[in-house]
Amino acid sequence: RSSARVLGSYYLATSNGSLSENEASALSVVLLLGTISGMAIAGNLFTSWNSRQRKRLITRLYIVTIFSCYLLSILAIPRVQRIFDETGLIVTFQLVVTFAMGFGTSVQPYIPGLVGASFGHNKGVFAAYSDGIANALSYMVWRIVNGAVSGQSSSI
Repeated sequence: RSSARVLGSYYLATSNGSLSENEASALSVVLLLGTISGMAIAGNLFTSWNSRQRKRLITRLYIVTIFSCYLLSILAIPRVQRIFDETGLIVTFQLVVTFAMGFGTSVQPYIPGLVGASFGHNKGVFAAYSDGIANALSYMVWRIVNGAVSGQSSSI
């Protein structure tokens, strides 16, 4: 996961010098802990629930993930950090949000494999199509979030 590699730099850049490089990179393990917790809790629920309950679970996990990404962006804004005026408190918030983000992304990577299995000999076509759609949607969401955080207009 590339997000785990980026988180160390994020923590270092937003800690205002209160974290060393080693400490900042070590904190990225919180994402992994959230993912493992999500797989243990949400993964078990996903496998034991019916289709309607699964859809609701996935929707809620996506909401948690999106909300977490926005919160991490907001917590990186210097004006927000000055409001709290306590770097340790900001880092604590960031760790809690990172854990939630890991929890929220724990089940979704396995869904394409489950759906793709029903396509028989056309699994490769399904994988390529779903990957292309995911990249296009990610690009659009990234442009919007980048514009919101940087304060610039983002045209898709």
